[in-house]
Amino acid sequence: MVEIQRAVSPWQNVIQIGDDIRKGELVFSRGRRLRAHDLGALTGIGVASLRVFKKPIVALISTGDEIVDVTAQPAPGQVRNINQHSLAGLIEEWGGALRDYGVVRDDRAALEAIMGNALQGADLLLLSGGSSVGARDITLEAISAMPGANIHFHGISVSPGKPTIFASACGKPILGLPGYPVSALVIFDLFAVPLLRKLSGENVASGALPRKTTRAVLKTNVDSPSGREDYVRVGLEEIDGRLYAAPLPNKSGAIFTLVKADGMIRIGLNQEGIEEGEEVEVILF
Repeated sequence: MVEIQRAVSPWQNVIQIGDDIRKGELVFSRGRRLRAHDLGALTGIGVASLRVFKKPIVALISTGDEIVDVTAQPAPGQVRNINQHSLAGLIEEWGGALRDYGVVRDDRAALEAIMGNALQGADLLLLSGGSSVGARDITLEAISAMPGANIHFHGISVSPGKPTIFASACGKPILGLPGYPVSALVIFDLFAVPLLRKLSGENVASGALPRKTTRAVLKTNVDSPSGREDYVRVGLEEIDGRLYAAPLPNKSGAIFTLVKADGMIRIGLNQEGIEEGEEVEVILF
């Protein structure tokens, strides 16, 4: 015996032709970054291949006499090449094809030669280190020597990352990242990610790229001088159903503050900090 406990409507729980997508309906617009479930949807309608933009080629050059290999024991004044490995991972994570040109010592002629070679085959050139205003920093001079060079800006009111360089040469964008690991990775997030998304063919609104964010309550006061845009790394934790953001130590060379961070909060140019208990927007990593 079968007992029917409630009425069943005609065609209930049956997917009809056209319920999911209809003939003539636009599936994806040009410039959409394909996700895993997008590929499943394409398979479902019998699309085995489609034309896509090629991955942008990103040339990465690390600069500085102080940089040593990961297996070396740094002497006073030396540092392992943290940025090379971190940036390589981020480039691939954001859809770039990496061309790593290794470390170039503080020699202008050598840097110019490698930069010239890198610009021939790359869509974007990233320079790690050598962007500070100092006697031994030759990055700016080397960029200026490239064909069609244009220094768009050198130095920004952002912390971490004040000595950032943005330039172009040979018709290609050049981003000079600070040498400190945290500064380099924050500036990559702010500048290189939008560049990579644009070079990848993404259809993004001019001047504004969608970012994954969340709201959280700030656990402690954060000070910031007026006239500078600060990006403060935070860790997130849920307490009694509310999400809290705990600021992490604000040192540009402390790479493990990024390891512990879930995201960062932005303090605007005209703000002088954010008080404990305020709700903040967290830009998620």
